[in-house]
Amino acid sequence: MLSSNLASAQIATIHVVTCQRLEGISTNSFHFQGLSKCRASTVLNSSNVLPTARHLKPHFVTSRQLSPGFVSTFLITTRKASTRSKSRAEAIARHSVAQPSTLEGEEEPQPEQYENELVARDHVLRYLQSEAIDVSELEEVGLPPSVAVMKERVTFLRKIGLSIKDINGYPLMVGCSVKKNLVPVLSYLEKLNVEPKSLPDIIRKYPMVLSSSVVMDLEPVIDFLLGIGIPKDALGRVLTRYPDILGFKIEGTMSTSVAYLVSLGVNLREIGPMVTEYPEILGMRVGNNIKPKVDYLLNLGIPKQVMAKILEVKPFILGFDLDSKMQPCVRDLIELGVKEENVARVIIQYADVLGLDVKHRLDSKMGWLSKQAGVKREDVGQIIERLPQILAININLAQTRVDFLKESGFSVEEVGSMVAKCPQILAISIEEALKPNLDFFLVDMKRPLSELVEYPAYFTYSLQKRIRPRYIEIEQRGINCSLPWFLNCSDEKFNERLQVEFVERPDEMDTDDSFIMGGRVKIKGEDFTDALDSDDELAENP
Repeated sequence: MLSSNLASAQIATIHVVTCQRLEGISTNSFHFQGLSKCRASTVLNSSNVLPTARHLKPHFVTSRQLSPGFVSTFLITTRKASTRSKSRAEAIARHSVAQPSTLEGEEEPQPEQYENELVARDHVLRYLQSEAIDVSELEEVGLPPSVAVMKERVTFLRKIGLSIKDINGYPLMVGCSVKKNLVPVLSYLEKLNVEPKSLPDIIRKYPMVLSSSVVMDLEPVIDFLLGIGIPKDALGRVLTRYPDILGFKIEGTMSTSVAYLVSLGVNLREIGPMVTEYPEILGMRVGNNIKPKVDYLLNLGIPKQVMAKILEVKPFILGFDLDSKMQPCVRDLIELGVKEENVARVIIQYADVLGLDVKHRLDSKMGWLSKQAGVKREDVGQIIERLPQILAININLAQTRVDFLKESGFSVEEVGSMVAKCPQILAISIEEALKPNLDFFLVDMKRPLSELVEYPAYFTYSLQKRIRPRYIEIEQRGINCSLPWFLNCSDEKFNERLQVEFVERPDEMDTDDSFIMGGRVKIKGEDFTDALDSDDELAENP
């Protein structure tokens, strides 16, 4: 009688749990997936399939719903668990939830089995601790039940070049299977021209790549990169420099950044080369990163089209922080004497200046500029306007130019005056410009050095293409004129001057002989490269 009443009570209780979702169970839970609500209720109420202790887990039903025998078994198991740490007891509960329950007569794992699995997990954790690996973040991570398997993972990670310190930087990587995660991902990266020696660096920067799916996560990103014009043979360099790109959503930051740059005027064909040089662009949000910087530079007076060209050539300037780099740089330039209306001109010539500590750079060179080059402090602003690269010029190489001028008969004061008017003479080649131009000036033109003090830009013109042919023209016509009159003008303007009776008037001369990138007064790019300090400060992070 007692047994019959207990069975009835169990049926009634289970029916209430099913219908009213008491004790955390509902017909929608994963235990009843595939059954209709009516079917689930029928199964539970059927006297032919009455749930017994082995069909139900202790986490889902209370002791009031269990047979006395199962209650005893569960209590014994609970007592055993209570003698261990709290985390192990919690692990028993978590593990019980994670296991699927059976309704059609399958044998349910006994509590002892859970206990054995926890013991195996303890062994794995102890092994990791013996290797000095931090296990504090592995509480919720599924680990292999075998120490041998875990040892295989750790050994594999060490063989590809990772240290224990690297593993502790992201200990969740020990939860990645060698066959299912590590080998497929690393093999795919090598196919993308990532050098094996670079794999540890990629994992250190972006360890989550180890748990990525090649097909679902990585291949779509690579297709996007190829689609915007990154050469396939450059993928390895791009991923090595900025592996975080593998975790971005294509329809998110990446596509938005590209769309904004194109709307700004950047040539779509230049996006690939830009990202190849500075892939961090694809990780920058437009609203709170790229656009505020671009707007700031446009407000300084840089034309939008010019801004687009600057970004095509120097995309890394977007990595300079607006508050700590760009704005302080502009303030320092103005304090050093650069006119506010000429700040944009300085940036157009040398966008790298936005990432420099202007005051520190100038202070480190001011002693040499004043003592060796004869430059006056009040001329610094003018010099920076004409050649902002002066802030990063290599003093040792610049000194050779100063020595040449001194040896040619110019005083320190005259050299300082020449530098203030045309600071490019500190960067141009001695053998290709300074010496041949000076020899022609003294031997063929037979003019006094004082003219070069007044117009040092003479050294920046090509002897063969401009100076010699134009000098021959004015000599044949017997024209006696200043250097800027026949040099500092276009070919068309020069021919117009030759057609009329010579009268040198100030309004006929183009007196703006300052250096502008791509303008009349040019210096070969390799000369600048050699003349600039190698420790130039460029942005490395977005």
